Amino acid sequence: MFLRSYSEIVDCVEPLAVKAIRFDGWDLTNLVKKISTFVNLELFELNWGGNSFAIPVDIFKLPKLKHLSFTKIRLSKIPETIVYAENLETLDLSYNLISKIPAYLTQLKQLKVLNLSKNPIEEIEEECSSMNSLKSLNISTAKFEKIPATLLKILPQISEIWLPKKIAAELKKNYKAAYWKLPFISLNSSTESKLLKKILQIFRSEGIDFPSRAFILNLSANNKEKIREQANKEFLLTALKLKSMEAIRLRALDYIGEIFSEEGKTALQNNAKLAVLGKLGINKNELRLKMKNHNIKYTSKIDKSTTHILLGQSPGAEAEAAFEPGKYILNEKNIIDFWEISENPYILELASVTTDQLDNLSNMMLSGQDDSIMVALSMFKQGGFPKALITELFIIFKTINDPLVLREAERLLRQYGSTELIGKLKTEQYLFHYKHNESNTMRSIRNLSNKTELDGVKIARYLHRKYSTAAGYLAKYLSDKEAVPFFEQLIDANGKLNLSGLALQAVPSSIFLLGNKVKILILSSNGLKSVSEQIKNLKELKLLDLNRNSALKANVSNRTKLNEWLPECKILF
Repeated sequence: MFLRSYSEIVDCVEPLAVKAIRFDGWDLTNLVKKISTFVNLELFELNWGGNSFAIPVDIFKLPKLKHLSFTKIRLSKIPETIVYAENLETLDLSYNLISKIPAYLTQLKQLKVLNLSKNPIEEIEEECSSMNSLKSLNISTAKFEKIPATLLKILPQISEIWLPKKIAAELKKNYKAAYWKLPFISLNSSTESKLLKKILQIFRSEGIDFPSRAFILNLSANNKEKIREQANKEFLLTALKLKSMEAIRLRALDYIGEIFSEEGKTALQNNAKLAVLGKLGINKNELRLKMKNHNIKYTSKIDKSTTHILLGQSPGAEAEAAFEPGKYILNEKNIIDFWEISENPYILELASVTTDQLDNLSNMMLSGQDDSIMVALSMFKQGGFPKALITELFIIFKTINDPLVLREAERLLRQYGSTELIGKLKTEQYLFHYKHNESNTMRSIRNLSNKTELDGVKIARYLHRKYSTAAGYLAKYLSDKEAVPFFEQLIDANGKLNLSGLALQAVPSSIFLLGNKVKILILSSNGLKSVSEQIKNLKELKLLDLNRNSALKANVSNRTKLNEWLPECKILF
């Protein structure tokens, strides 16, 4: 039984059936007596976020407690009564005020995972070097000036560790042997941070062993050196079966293709027998017909006559046989490569496409007309795709409802997109279907542009045409040559250019190239700190609205200069 609220705990009439409690925001004072009756409790998690309170010792004394988490309760030290939790395996005290890892933690002989992230750790007591069961340590926000000697003594037994960037860099530079022996050390990347909480929950719920955990964490960080060093059948299959973690599964498939499949791809010829396991991005009926055209038998099971195994996501228990001697392993991209080599008389590569052709294809793909889009996509049916159109393809996938168009767009995205891009297929839906304020729009576009190969300017242009938003992103990222005609289109018949509320941190330089065309310039409700002297280039400017720019309002020197530079202009601060 899993309890998730105060009322469920109070009203529980089967205390012996309770195995887990996870809830938010409650002082435990009035619940201790009831919780102490849950003698079979294995997991207890509390995310408080209110005033601090002491953790009742009765919780530590629960005889079967293995996993304990108290976050955001403003703990200043790890309570010494924690030693009563003799069977504790996981201790999460992240988001607190703890400054020391105390010696008495050595009494927790079963402790494997210690998460003290978001704590100002300054000291690890020397006795902690004898915490022989510890495998996972997160002290990513520690305040060390240099690597503590005790930490160096702990490292040989550690399987996964999160350190501050400065300390990790020192470890790599000055203690290379210790660094490279670590199965996983965080690269402190945004991608791995985003996935971490979910991954750790899966580790615990599925009981994944520490060597496999390290490999999966390296996949999340895309630590290529560690991945290639560790990749083997067991680790890859474990990663392929992770529930609700498509980004990890896709990356595992990439490495299967890279490490195991080159020889098998070459050997995929007439009379081969292909067993297909797991979820694919391409349509399996289409795949079956393609294979039949090449005299390759398609099956959904492995048997003695199977020559090739195509592994997809979540391939099931039968995938264990995929790595047996005498069988070739393939991934989806290998199959698509095979198609292109054997059937691509109409292959369309970027090098052979002119700028005019790309522009025409782009216009067709963003026309919003299902028929025009399908004509454009059909040109890539036989293989090949110019990467310059990957953003248009992504926009189609996010905005078109026709199932045939969607299927073809997804096929191409999975074929030619990066792992990071494929991971975005199920996210960012609201960006393309609703109008948002400029700050949120800019943040979302920047996220897509920074983490994938997508062109942020193309996305912003699309959103501006559809919703008249994303002008702030275009103002910041368009080149002067592109920005001038964009701004000219926004100037009304009275010479007014309204750039209010675009989250601008500076006036775009292209504005100063508009010359006599701007008579009224509204830059209110932005984040401007100053305005360049180039504002003098707007010779016909009669009104400059700079209201609700708090940093600029406080910049007395710049305000004085603006009045000097524009003596004939009314300026509103």
